Amino acid sequence: MFTGIIQTVGKVQDITRSGRVLKLIVATQDKFPKLIEGASIAINGVCLTVTNIKIKTLTFEVMPETEKKTTLARLKKGEKVNMERALRVGDELGGHIVLGHIDGTGTITSLMKGNKGYQLIIQAPSKIMSFIVTRGSIALDGVGLTVVTVARNTFSVALIPYTLAHTNLGAKKVGDTVNIEIDVIARYIKNII
Repeated sequence: MFTGIIQTVGKVQDITRSGRVLKLIVATQDKFPKLIEGASIAINGVCLTVTNIKIKTLTFEVMPETEKKTTLARLKKGEKVNMERALRVGDELGGHIVLGHIDGTGTITSLMKGNKGYQLIIQAPSKIMSFIVTRGSIALDGVGLTVVTVARNTFSVALIPYTLAHTNLGAKKVGDTVNIEIDVIARYIKNII
């Protein structure tokens, strides 16, 4: 489980394929003390297992199902990725509950700059849009955000300067694709109804 509060931005050092498995090596800034192999780290919101630890790099393996539902297969060498370590017992839950299980992807259709940040408009599939509500929680590339507006096939989020400076969302452009995780509570409520 995660909070949607990004702890560091890593950089893709290498991305290779071994059979059906995608191997992702990410350079970090040593922001994860006492990390062990087998630990969970969210990379752009996707919960992955650390399979190898070297000085300032972490290795992950991405299965075909994860590739299909996320943007990870489209990553390029040198690209920045949001990173968050899984919660440990006693950690502060300062964001909202994020599972690291991506529901799908959305495309940035508009980026509006304001005096105090940006507003992103994201186009998403109807299966995702049915779970999104104004002032509800959503995670984009692992960043926990609040939904500002909802239309038929789009929604918007506001990004404060801190978020722009401390996540990869500050480098996003119109046409870029982001991983979307809908609010877990909304998912269960809709399923019950």
